[in-house]
Amino acid sequence: MKRIRYALMLLLSLAALSCSDTEEPIDPVPPAPSLTLGDTMFRISSTAGEFAVHFTLANPLPGETLRVESAQEWIRIGEIGSDAFAFDVAENVDRQRSGYLTVQYAGLAPQRVRIVQAAAGREEPETDQTVLFYLSGQSLLRYFRDTNVAEIRKVIEGGTTLCNSRVLVFIQPSVRESLLIEYAYDAPTRSCTADTLRRYSGLSSVRQEDIVRVFCDMRELAPANRYGLVMGSHGGGWVPAEYKNLNLSEDDSEQEWSLGARRHGAADWLGRLPGADATRWFGENDYATADIETWSAAFAEAAIGWEYAVFDACFMSNIETLYELRHAARYIVGSPCEIMGRGMPYATMMADLFVDEGRSYDLEAFCRHFHEYYSTTTETRRSGCIALTVCSELDELARRMKAVNGRLRPDADFSGLQIYEGLNRPLFFDLGQYVETVCADEALAGAFRTQFDRTFPESHRLHTPSFYSGYNGRMNEIHTYSGVTTSAPSTKFPTAYAATAWSRATAAE
Repeated sequence: MKRIRYALMLLLSLAALSCSDTEEPIDPVPPAPSLTLGDTMFRISSTAGEFAVHFTLANPLPGETLRVESAQEWIRIGEIGSDAFAFDVAENVDRQRSGYLTVQYAGLAPQRVRIVQAAAGREEPETDQTVLFYLSGQSLLRYFRDTNVAEIRKVIEGGTTLCNSRVLVFIQPSVRESLLIEYAYDAPTRSCTADTLRRYSGLSSVRQEDIVRVFCDMRELAPANRYGLVMGSHGGGWVPAEYKNLNLSEDDSEQEWSLGARRHGAADWLGRLPGADATRWFGENDYATADIETWSAAFAEAAIGWEYAVFDACFMSNIETLYELRHAARYIVGSPCEIMGRGMPYATMMADLFVDEGRSYDLEAFCRHFHEYYSTTTETRRSGCIALTVCSELDELARRMKAVNGRLRPDADFSGLQIYEGLNRPLFFDLGQYVETVCADEALAGAFRTQFDRTFPESHRLHTPSFYSGYNGRMNEIHTYSGVTTSAPSTKFPTAYAATAWSRATAAE
């Protein structure tokens, strides 16, 4: 019993000793300050006026205050309160102008509020840029809605991308209904809003008059200083609509395969292997497609003056296709092979269309981010090829090709040419390698190479080591890559090929 008492007394003594020797508690590190601005973009009329920017300052530092500055004389900073600051603008008697407020707080990165003031006599300033995402048909609707649009909305929710630009999406939830929707940033809720600008009933996204209608509606509803276009659907390059199944040839029966398509579904209709991964076919609406000439005519009729046209679709970086569309836009971005069903990763690429506070675009970065995604992704096949076309250079490239066609090797061997699909009878061959193979005059070949690099800048021609094709259901090695295809060596559609604008423009005299 004495032993127990002794042990208890010893424990109590140790406890008391330990308590007496404990150091004073250390105060935790105070939370860092944070600053959230309610509005980062003001679009105002030409008249003078006073405005307020609301903000939330969490965990302020003792003795520190918010600082707001402007480098523009026509913007004057007013009172700075605890949750808002004021600024006023002078009347604008000249052209549209823009400026910035720089907002700073101790230890935090500066933030900017952009102000765009309309030209004299105008109620609203002009939009810097409107980008239309034209998502055609229903067969890729799941990817359009759940991946592409979801990523677009996520980028807009960040609140820093659009600035004075706008994003419209044309989408077809069903054969009977099509929608033109604007997605915009809502500062008070810090979210992306969706506003249906126009509903269409019975519209075909591959009929010329309907394409023109949507394009013109975009210009009417979201006028801007410049326009960008992203086309999302399936793709088949220059091949006429009557040969939707690329495995066919001109001597095959259309009735035979079209009946089979309706019976067995889209995979059979596209001519791909059963169970093959989904890829994209351009210009589909309820299993109807449009010839590339139809698209060319629609571009000409609408006369939008696109800065760029991005084809999130298969086989569109094809010289026969590009030449037909040479007047559609200043630049065209596309893939020489198939694009996987999920399409372009807009989560990382979309911001490249709205650089310099939304006033410009960076297509080199756009191509690079596409390549980076498909080089590293674990979500889908690592299959991603892309190239940019400078459309103003295509006529000169055709002239150089015409000269090459006047000096062809009679014994040219096409067996080693790089192909970009898994068809039993190849259709799309590497254009650069083809010219090197067929040209019998090195001076002409060199002149073509020089013009080729002007037309398709090397910095924008990127590829993964291999590409996927739904036509053979596997990855295919890339041993040569110029970023652009031609169907000149193909034997599949000789009559239709001879009728293409590229074939006619480059035929030897």
